[in-house]
Order: sequence, then structure tokens, then C-alpha cells
Amino acid sequence: IRDIANPNSNDPHFPQHRLFDWYRGHSWASGIVASPNGLNQESGTEALNAHYGLYLYGVATGNELLAMTGQTMLLTEAKSLQSYWQVHPDSNAYPPEYQHDIAGIVWDRLVEHHSFFGKQPFFVYGIQLIPITPVVHIAIDLHWLRKGFPTWQKSCSQDRSLCEESGFVSFMIAAQALLNKEAAWKAALELDQSVFAASCAGGNGNSLTNLLHFVASSQSITVVPAEIRYSWPIVLMGWLVLCVIAVLMLFFAGYGSAIRMVCCNWDSQAAWLSEEEDEIEVNDMPICTELSFGPGHEFESAHTLSAATKYGTTS
Repeated sequence: IRDIANPNSNDPHFPQHRLFDWYRGHSWASGIVASPNGLNQESGTEALNAHYGLYLYGVATGNELLAMTGQTMLLTEAKSLQSYWQVHPDSNAYPPEYQHDIAGIVWDRLVEHHSFFGKQPFFVYGIQLIPITPVVHIAIDLHWLRKGFPTWQKSCSQDRSLCEESGFVSFMIAAQALLNKEAAWKAALELDQSVFAASCAGGNGNSLTNLLHFVASSQSITVVPAEIRYSWPIVLMGWLVLCVIAVLMLFFAGYGSAIRMVCCNWDSQAAWLSEEEDEIEVNDMPICTELSFGPGHEFESAHTLSAATKYGTTS
């Protein structure tokens, strides 16, 4: 932990926050190297899982400061992935000449629609879902994914042999689970076991069991069309309705009620948080990014509940 996320600037053995760039809001994978393009990061979700590990270790050992550090790095990295790697139509992160909806490698001085595995789109998309763990849900903007998934799927279909031999087909299926759980389950069961062989560069860190668990514990969410989602009259009306409901709840339940409403201004969506059930729901579908941290709380996000959390067990 001190090697990768040391908060102490006076530590004589390890540098302070070796890989995380607090100014940029994300990690760097290459370290200090002699490259004319500076530092780079390809797979932001690999960094995301490192931060997730910090958080889990902090919770397991009762170290609240460490858990808070992991939480902060995790959410900051996730937001950066949605800003710099997942390129939205209205994004101003890159010049208009960059016509892709995803960045493969982000450098200090340039951005590439490419990966170290190859130039095929299924490599560029897939590298952003490595490794497949419950926490990667919070890094994926579903509106962006719905728009880009057909390109991802088409690329894999056009070069099915390489997509499977490299193991990157498993990452495509994991992403599909966020949009169409049933189709993803069927596709996973049809995979050849060679996809997860030790000689398979993309699949050897995964397994069919892990992929099926990811698919089974995912929740396919219907994405609201952008023209409705960003309609200010509709958004304003929604907030007015929520405020009226909140007033009525406070009136009838009393100020000491265990029920409270949390409005998460994340993509202009709202979520209800019940302290008694400790669940986040929007029409029975988690949408907003809301995390519970600290002793006695399992890790929760709007886009994921692990099977253990979902069924009331703790791991």
C-alpha cells in the first residue's frame, strides 16, 4: 500500500502517491520514462481496481483513513475515465478532429485510438473493462456504452477468430451484460474454454465462472434517450415533484424518521436511499452513483451490487 498510495510525504522508503496524479484526476501506468509523449495510461479500470483494493483493505482492518483514501481515489478515477477515455459527442476534452468515442491510450501530449494489444476496436474498448470485477460498473457511463457497443460488437464479429483467441470477447460480453443481461448470459455459455486458457493474453486472468457471476449480478438498465434526458423542462419538473414529495415525507414521517431522501445530481438523475434497507433505487433500478463506506457498510454503487451484497452476505 505504501508503494502505490503512500500519503506520507516524509516517508524515507516510498514516494507519495506513486501512480496517482491528483491534478489530472487519474493514474499513470508508465511511470517516469524517456518518452517524447510523456506519461501514459491505457487501462484505467486496472487502476480502479487498485483503489478498490485500498478501500477494501481499509474496511477489513478498520482503518477509516485508508478506506477514505481508497474511496476518494476510486471515485476520482472513475469520473476521469468517463471524461477522458469515454468520449461523449459533446465532450471538449479533445479537438474536434478526434472522431472516436473512446480513447485507447491517453498520453501527456496525445491521445490514441489504439491499444498496446492492437488497433482493432475490440481491443480499444475491451482494455477499459480489465479486469472483470464488480467495481468496474461505476466507471462505465451507460449512455456512452449504449452508443458505442454496436461498434464494439461489429469489430469482434468481423475478426471473430482474433477476438476469441485474444480473450477480449469476454470483455465484450461483460459490457453487454450491462445492456442486455439475457443475451450476455447466452453468449457467455457459448464461449469455448480456450478463451480462458493460460496462453490467452486477454482471458488468462479471467474465467467462465467469474464472467457468469458478473453477468448474473449485473442489472440491465434502460437508458433514457438523450433528447429526453437533457430536456430542461422535464428535468425541472422532475425536481419540483421530488421536492414536493420530500416535503410530504417530512410532514408525515416526522423529523426523526429513519427514512430520508438523497438527491444525487449525477447526470440529472435522482435516487432514493432508505437507511433501514440501505439500498439505492430508482424505479427498482440503481442509477445514481452513491457509495456507502465505513464500518458495517458493504461497498455499494448505483451500477453494481455484488451477489454477496445483493443476497445479504458479506465477503
